Amino acid sequence: GGKTTQWRWQVDDLARDFRVIVFDNRGAGKTDKPDIEYTMKMFADDTAGLLQALNINQASVFGISMGGMIALELVCQHPELVKKLILGCTTPGGRNSVVLGKDAQEAMTSNRKLGLEQFYHKMIPWVFSVDFLAHNPHMGEQWLALQLENPTPDYSYQRQWEATMHHNTFRRLPQISVPTLVITGSEDKLIPPQNSELMAREIPGAKLVMMEGAGHCFFVERAEETNKIIRDFIKNKTD
Repeated sequence: GGKTTQWRWQVDDLARDFRVIVFDNRGAGKTDKPDIEYTMKMFADDTAGLLQALNINQASVFGISMGGMIALELVCQHPELVKKLILGCTTPGGRNSVVLGKDAQEAMTSNRKLGLEQFYHKMIPWVFSVDFLAHNPHMGEQWLALQLENPTPDYSYQRQWEATMHHNTFRRLPQISVPTLVITGSEDKLIPPQNSELMAREIPGAKLVMMEGAGHCFFVERAEETNKIIRDFIKNKTD
């Protein structure tokens, strides 16, 4: 899972119109990192607890990648807390989802043994599209620097990875009743974009935005477009 630093392309822009809250999940960034089993329900309960501690009765929830899995679990476990749901480059899990290819799994796990800097350096072509890196060669190093700030230790990274492998909300998707936006990049090499199409079909009334040519980090590659889509979706009172 990522950290709050990865929202830098969204926070200031969206904060012009909304109260924006970002936080590090259990096991990442500046949050506690207990060496215990992590589950999506645990992450969702953590999120619910944070909202309650901040006296927020309802929120529009935007989760990316593992954060999208947590957002799905949150709306299933605590539907009263979610006003609108935005799912970025994520998956419902389960047998009906399109799983990561073996090469992607290898990149996410075995490369970790190379050390943090080498691991994240090798992840750059996995999280960004070829075209984006060709036109923005500096962004790979900028992303790498963000990953090395308060890095996630190996043991909690492994705990998070195991939680994603057990994630499964597929059968509960039709029960989601809040306005939902599903957004992903067509060139996502980590979480196949077919999963976004699947969620958009299974969640009643869900809207799908497929960003042609964008990779897993579509929200970085197309930050301005992403922010406009998010802003319009949250502001739309007809949803």
